[in-house]
Amino acid sequence: MIGVPQSFVFPCASAESVVTSAAAVTPMHTRDKTMIKGLLTAAAAAGAIALAGAPAAWAITNAEADYIKDLTNAGIAGDQAALIADGYTICKALSGGADPNALSQTYFTNSGQISHAQADAAINFAKTDLCPAG
Repeated sequence: MIGVPQSFVFPCASAESVVTSAAAVTPMHTRDKTMIKGLLTAAAAAGAIALAGAPAAWAITNAEADYIKDLTNAGIAGDQAALIADGYTICKALSGGADPNALSQTYFTNSGQISHAQADAAINFAKTDLCPAG
């Protein structure tokens, strides 16, 4: 600590009292390290359990694969994860009582890249491929 006066490093203590205090605190630091190590081990185990129950990021269900295939055949392309998420959003909206025509219009407007017919198809594909009630 070149250029820093001793009073800034240990403002109210002499070097001897700091050494003595550090020796008295060492057992607590050891205990803290053990506790932190235990917490980190528990957190790692919980994370491993959570990951084991989660599907792989690239794995999709048969229903999702059908949905992507149907969209592709209708000329709708894009990031598969985003398209699938849109499909499930459509399902949730339909189960909440949303009007399919209004959803189609929203999908058309928000995409900016598909036709009205493609938006209608996307709603129907989501309903038949992804939604639990079909």
